[in-house]
Amino acid sequence: MTKVPVQVERLPGGVTNHNYVLKSNGEKLVIRVAGVGTDDYINRKAEMQNAKAMSDAGIGPKIYFCEPETGFMVSEFVEGKTMTAEVLKENEKLLQAIAKVLRKCHTSDAMFANDFSPVRRIQQNIAILERKQAIPYYEEWKVVYAEFQRLAENMKTQRRELVPCHNDTLAGNFLGDEKCMRMIDWEYSGNNDLYYDLATFSMENELNEEEEKKFLDYYFEERQFEEKRFLENKFLTSFYWSVWSLLQIGYGKEKEFYYPYGEKRFDAAKTAWHRLEEV
Repeated sequence: MTKVPVQVERLPGGVTNHNYVLKSNGEKLVIRVAGVGTDDYINRKAEMQNAKAMSDAGIGPKIYFCEPETGFMVSEFVEGKTMTAEVLKENEKLLQAIAKVLRKCHTSDAMFANDFSPVRRIQQNIAILERKQAIPYYEEWKVVYAEFQRLAENMKTQRRELVPCHNDTLAGNFLGDEKCMRMIDWEYSGNNDLYYDLATFSMENELNEEEEKKFLDYYFEERQFEEKRFLENKFLTSFYWSVWSLLQIGYGKEKEFYYPYGEKRFDAAKTAWHRLEEV
């Protein structure tokens, strides 16, 4: 029997999971090992179906093997640069490529297995936090939480079209270049308001006003842009990730990393809230 040499290297990044590249006989695969406790807030079965749908649409990498029970996944290794906020800000064509692939995702015929409700997810995560207790909330928590409850109540009367969304559009989940951009990591995917993806992209990558306008212009082109809807989703995504960060601490992850990470998003939620009051 001929032995085939195999190399396994840890990939950088990956806040929730551990990712590795397996190299063998000139081929490369990506192995994803789910993080501890993630099944409490991630629907792995839906993730697998959605990732396959995006693979079929040419938006995400090919999925070779997945195990919903554990979150273990083997997928295609896509050659290209993983984006960073700094890199995409330096190259306007990358912003354009990302806007294009996001629009392709939102207008695709992909059949996602689930809906992603930021409001419901936040409520579920806060319920988990309350059960865990002894986790320090951010300053002005009660004020911002009250604003979230008010917005959640108002949104009950709103009807918005739900489309396939990634829901975690930080720079690191885009891979490629100006000519071909792909999207990876579909853990939080689900049918949602497309403005949530756009708001998350702006918030996570800390776009300034000029960068944000360029990105939105590339996405909408001549179509109408709804500022209030964008700001509402900016508040929701910022508050969601601040709550998510506290949840990670509750699962025993490093407070030194997750608390400042979440506090920054909490501050972004307050900024979006104040801007909403002006619209």
